[in-house]
Amino acid sequence: MFKKQIKANYVSEIDTLLKNFEATHPQKTKFQQQEINKHKPIFEKRNNPNYSEDDKQIWENF
Repeated sequence: MFKKQIKANYVSEIDTLLKNFEATHPQKTKFQQQEINKHKPIFEKRNNPNYSEDDKQIWENF
C-alpha cells in the first residue's frame, strides 16, 4: 500500500497569521485571561503526575 507522507515542518497560513497576530498583540483581553485562569488547574492536574488534590470542595468558588 501507499503511505501518505506527512510534512512534519509544514505551517499553515492560518497558523502563521495567528502567530503574527499574537506577536503584535501581546496583551491578553479580560476574557482571554479568564479562560487562561480557568484552564490552569486542569493543565496542572493533567501534566503533573504527582499532583495531589486538596480536600477542597469542587464547587467552592462557584
